[in-house]
Amino acid sequence: MVQPIRVMNMLVTFLLIAIFAAAGVMKLTPIISPEVHNELKGNFGRFVAVPPMNILQLGPDVYRTLVGVVELACVACLACPHSKIQLVGHYALLLVMLGPYGHTSSSKTQSTR
Repeated sequence: MVQPIRVMNMLVTFLLIAIFAAAGVMKLTPIISPEVHNELKGNFGRFVAVPPMNILQLGPDVYRTLVGVVELACVACLACPHSKIQLVGHYALLLVMLGPYGHTSSSKTQSTR
């Protein structure tokens, strides 16, 4: 008999794979939605000007491509059956998701100055 916790783990992993695969592909190509791809291009142009990204001096296209590739690499890690590789994918996605938090919090402090 399959344990309910195992089923929930597989369901959450599948949802993460689907969501981040779509997000990574939309950052790299306009295949899924050209409108969203163009909006992401504009947003990443704003993100590059916010610390700490302005220290690295990456262009918006390089930054967007880098984030998209990292998301797709994490999806590949999550799809791997080995639990240690999946754990690496989970932690890497956590770091990727902390990026927008840093951008919004630092842009709020800059706008109040």
